[in-house]
Amino acid sequence: MSNSSFHTVTIIGATGNAGYAVTEAFLNDGSYRVKILERKQDENEKAEILASKGAEIVYADYSNKDELVEAFKGTDVIVSAIADRVNFTSLYDLQIPFLVAAKEASVKRFIPSEFGNGCKTPDHLIDEEARNAHIRVTGSNLTLNEYLQKFEEASGSKWEVIEDREVRYRFKNKVEPVPSFIDDFIAYLTENSNFPDNDNDKFSFTPEPVTEVIESLVSQSVEINL
Repeated sequence: MSNSSFHTVTIIGATGNAGYAVTEAFLNDGSYRVKILERKQDENEKAEILASKGAEIVYADYSNKDELVEAFKGTDVIVSAIADRVNFTSLYDLQIPFLVAAKEASVKRFIPSEFGNGCKTPDHLIDEEARNAHIRVTGSNLTLNEYLQKFEEASGSKWEVIEDREVRYRFKNKVEPVPSFIDDFIAYLTENSNFPDNDNDKFSFTPEPVTEVIESLVSQSVEINL
């Protein structure tokens, strides 16, 4: 077990892209008891794979506070890896029920799901170099125009860029309504279109090539339209 005061980690959204990688990292480390939170009605193949590797599946109705509190009992750290990629609901709103239940269950630390933004690391990580540090790792380092080129190559067609004047107006003039998750994401990408400085060389990982991700997105889009 870990020498820290954190022994049990519960991961929300463990079967998503980011969540699955995070869960596997904890399991591979072997220092923690790893639990993954799943909805009661879900039967997820990825969850079963993680369970076969040592994760414990705990089920709860996400809208039932008492069930969430019970699921979180004994947890030292909650790692949230959730996102609403269909409706782009505010990540803050999505995580409120978990935060409330975590507090009642006396969870020591809650790591939120804003993985796409620059986040300060918690006081304790496996690598001492990461303690109290800002870490920036990137799977690719392309400009927005280069991303556009990759999408055009993957789809075999020319893409038209349309400026969303409403979103631009809302950010420029800071007027209501409050920007949505996708608005925040667009603004973040625009401000940080590429990352010349990163910490990739400090950590051992192999990110999925951006070309494969884009080809997958284009393929999914074609299937949905069909």
